[in-house]
Amino acid sequence: MSEKEFNPNSHDALFSSIKTELAQINGSLKELKETEKSNNTAVMTEIASVKTSVTNSIAEVNNKVVALEYFKWYLTGIATAAATAGSLLLTFLIQKYFKSGGS
Repeated sequence: MSEKEFNPNSHDALFSSIKTELAQINGSLKELKETEKSNNTAVMTEIASVKTSVTNSIAEVNNKVVALEYFKWYLTGIATAAATAGSLLLTFLIQKYFKSGGS
């Protein structure tokens, strides 16, 4: 074999092919790592967006519940006042027009 001939079974050729294969694998791993990193960032951004949306929705619902509670007590007060005024008016009318005995 002359100096210029290539021997695919030589140690240098084997090491060179192993080194080339490892470089390709390393490149693939770097690409996967970058893809995973960008996917993770996208997922975390989406989670933060959903969390903000849910928090705002909860606050909005809580405000509506409080408003409905106030409205319920407002209606209860109005109904009580109307019932009291009605009963006083009825009592007054009964005493004025339907006196029983007495003075």
